Amino acid sequence: MIATLLSNIGVAGTLSFGIFYFKLFKNVAKSHAWLRWGALAYLLNACMGLPDITMPVFWIPIFIAIALEVQEGLTSKASRKVPLLACDMA
Repeated sequence: MIATLLSNIGVAGTLSFGIFYFKLFKNVAKSHAWLRWGALAYLLNACMGLPDITMPVFWIPIFIAIALEVQEGLTSKASRKVPLLACDMA
């Protein structure tokens, strides 16, 4: 997979993807530590044996982590009573 990333998006893109991947899973809540370890294990497995980054199984942990971040962001905003829309301010 590393060769695929390097050949498709270059060194800068590969580094950007790595930074995105690790920052995303660094921010996952402690209650979802299983997702962090599972994503790391799958990334290492993919780097050793999978040449294809377009496999849907690779992207599922990323989507779950993003969904959890959005859910936590919405619940923290709701607890602070911040209006989400302009019509909520009236």
